Amino acid sequence: MGLGIALFMYDRVIRLRGSEKYELAARTPYGYELDPERNFGFALEVRGYVVAEDYSYEEFAALVKSEQDKKEEAIRFRAAFSIDSRDLEKEE
Repeated sequence: MGLGIALFMYDRVIRLRGSEKYELAARTPYGYELDPERNFGFALEVRGYVVAEDYSYEEFAALVKSEQDKKEEAIRFRAAFSIDSRDLEKEE
């Protein structure tokens, strides 16, 4: 199965409860089918109630971009207000 077909068929990005990993999936009547190319060739089906997060492929791409922007802004903010430990020494 080619990547273009996989992205069309598996058009959801989900995170299962208790997992930090995101998976490509397709919606089914009872939940989601996970992309077999990422699961040793098996099309695993999971029930909807075990899914913690569900995004369309486009929503997930925008989320990742906005999260990266937030992290970069936090780094810039911390750098602008970083305190040098020598500034904390008492003057005598």
